Amino acid sequence: MLACSGEDASVEIDVERDSPVTRWGTLSETVGIGTSPDTFTPLLEPGCPLPCETTATFGTAEEGQEEILIYVFRGPSDAIATATSLGGFAISGFSPATGEGPEIAVTFRARADGIFLAARDTAGGAIAIERVDER
Repeated sequence: MLACSGEDASVEIDVERDSPVTRWGTLSETVGIGTSPDTFTPLLEPGCPLPCETTATFGTAEEGQEEILIYVFRGPSDAIATATSLGGFAISGFSPATGEGPEIAVTFRARADGIFLAARDTAGGAIAIERVDER
């Protein structure tokens, strides 16, 4: 588990180091997250020049929730059946949800050395991220 705290602090984790889709200066497959049993939502599109990144903000679904789970995939389309699972990741360490709950900014990065996730609590609180489900 990787952890960090403080204003503008973020922590980054290796999703797929030396990914075969980041070898030639551009991303060769879609990178996204699982949003249903059959579909993943694209976040990084094929053809983006490396390095490329996008940030999505996540919250909690219920009061008292202490972690956010994200399942990352890559593939030639947005169908889970043709995608490669890159694993599941738990983001925790933020204050449990009350009222509007936390806002966690998650940055998906593709670089020549692979695919990475970085996360930070937009309120500046402590945060941790760990792989919970192997690919």
